[in-house]
Amino acid sequence: IEAQKMIEPGGAYSSESVSHRIVEFAKALSGGDISKLETLREAIDKGFKQAEGILGELPEISKQTYKLVMEKLDQWAKEVEGSQ
Repeated sequence: IEAQKMIEPGGAYSSESVSHRIVEFAKALSGGDISKLETLREAIDKGFKQAEGILGELPEISKQTYKLVMEKLDQWAKEVEGSQ
């Protein structure tokens, strides 16, 4: 039951929470440099593919997390583009 609460919306391991942490970490690694966006995307994509190679087909929560990560990276690009 405790694990279920952790992956539900608002939980520490929900798709929303994990995707937020992944994107914030990626942005920090890039130093906020949007020109590194494609490198970040490729690295994140590679990481998810490696996890899938180890675990087999990823659970739906992982697929949702991946989708949210890519959407948040798109949003970051739009924000940067809009501020220039």
